[in-house]
Amino acid sequence: WASLDLLSGNAATAAVNSYQSMVTAAYNDYFQLKNIAFTNCATACTYNPSSVGLTVLRAQVAAKLGIDPTRVTATDMQTEATQRL
Repeated sequence: WASLDLLSGNAATAAVNSYQSMVTAAYNDYFQLKNIAFTNCATACTYNPSSVGLTVLRAQVAAKLGIDPTRVTATDMQTEATQRL
């Protein structure tokens, strides 16, 4: 109940706002990922990261795995990006 903000204030409004924030974050992640790591998404997205995309993906994968960014491989980045897209 607490994680849905149902214990204080207007429970319905708080729950809707919490859900809306989660959906907005997911859409933002999707579009950012699409812009930095994929091309030709009008038909079928092709993994083709920009240099900025590689930097961002490397940092994200390293943080997710709890490893040094130098240990992140190209395959690690492609797998992460493809799964999230």
